[in-house]
Amino acid sequence: MTDPDTLFLMVEGRDDVRFFETVIVPPLKQKYKGIKILEHSGWTKREVDRFIDSFRRIRADYILIKDLNSAPCVSVRKQKLLEEGKYQSIETDNIAVVVREIESWYLAGFSEKDCRRLKIKAHKSTNDLVKEQFDQLVPERYLRADFMIEILKCLSIEEAKRRNRSFRYFMDKYLPEVTA
Repeated sequence: MTDPDTLFLMVEGRDDVRFFETVIVPPLKQKYKGIKILEHSGWTKREVDRFIDSFRRIRADYILIKDLNSAPCVSVRKQKLLEEGKYQSIETDNIAVVVREIESWYLAGFSEKDCRRLKIKAHKSTNDLVKEQFDQLVPERYLRADFMIEILKCLSIEEAKRRNRSFRYFMDKYLPEVTA
């Protein structure tokens, strides 16, 4: 029988997988015996329904992580997801929204000192940062993925919580005991 202390994190793409593997999964291991990250961007409605049914059957927790993108607010984004039909089998409480996109969470945890070291602009807040703005910050000597990995090497959860409201909300909701 599958362990009921299992969590499935359904993320959009490779950048999300990298972030969650490095930043979110380690502290979650204190709470869950098994954690699996799944990329859901190419799934059909039928596949989503099957996964959700199987999560429920084995009594596993799950979180669908989506970017805010162009939605005006988190509640509108969640409502649109449910209305699309593809995600209608998911409870609203199981949807986490990254404001605006995962790149904002990466940069939120990057200290001013590290920004100076890499000669990029520091941001007091990354609440409105979008992928295109992040891409403009990537130093020429780095490939985008390598730059993201460099950020993750020194990312501070506390710094990220100060600079990005949606990251702080996610951490407070799912990992309230994590402070470092």
